[in-house]
Amino acid sequence: MRHRERLYGFVDAPSLRAFVASPDAYVGAVLATVKAAPELIHILRLEAAFPAASIGEIMREHAQAPGQSPR
Repeated sequence: MRHRERLYGFVDAPSLRAFVASPDAYVGAVLATVKAAPELIHILRLEAAFPAASIGEIMREHAQAPGQSPR
């Protein structure tokens, strides 16, 4: 299915119908999840939604997580 110039695939017809009923809610939930786990930005090809994200910066942030010393 195409929604706002992006393609989406579904495991079954009920999943497709649920998405069609409220696509923006599903897309919003994905974006919220990605904000909490920014390493998913590039995997899910959401660079346009997060233009300031860079893999290098994400890796540095994870390397400097609380309780860890920078490398």
